[in-house]
Amino acid sequence: MEKSKELKPKVVIQIFKSRLILSKGDRGFQNRPIIIWPDRLESTTAKIENQCIHYFGLDLSNNKSFSDSEFFVILDHHSSAKAPENGFYDDRDEITFNYSKVIRFEFDIFEFEKINPEEVNLYFNGKNIGVPKRRRFQIARLKPNLPVRVRINWKSDFSFSRGIERRFYELDYIVEFKGIFENFLNERAKDRTFQKFLQVSNCKEVDLRKILN
Repeated sequence: MEKSKELKPKVVIQIFKSRLILSKGDRGFQNRPIIIWPDRLESTTAKIENQCIHYFGLDLSNNKSFSDSEFFVILDHHSSAKAPENGFYDDRDEITFNYSKVIRFEFDIFEFEKINPEEVNLYFNGKNIGVPKRRRFQIARLKPNLPVRVRINWKSDFSFSRGIERRFYELDYIVEFKGIFENFLNERAKDRTFQKFLQVSNCKEVDLRKILN
């Protein structure tokens, strides 16, 4: 393993993501499947040990963009999102970072804004591709190790004239601000997995779902 050198301290965000893709017949509140978060899941992305981020994959120790970045985001998917019927071709567990020296970072449906070492604003970035359209707005203010669960839905914006069945999307996120870190180690083992524990019962829940016809 190799430690990244001369790093700017970074906001570390952990995201757990789940998705269900539903047909018109099972979109109702009575019929829809229920996403149940486990107490733990297997991960191959990054972990925290002794105030250090241990990450897998590409070594970033000599990457200047990474050294200068403000944010480091870890994404792990619920097993339901990995099922063929709920997955997208580009779904993957990943780590990522912003490529500029800015205090805001957009990722997935979110935008993060660093306020101070103890607080990060969480926004919806307003770029979902379905309906209803939603403008950018603040979801919550994140504090270290106080996770927020965000539930949101929308339907595909396909025209019926194209003969494509409309799909309904249920997304469920757990977002956690882990703190500010400046020590990062690249783990060489590619096939290593480890358990992550979820604090589902401790989450503040923000339910943005709407009844969709």
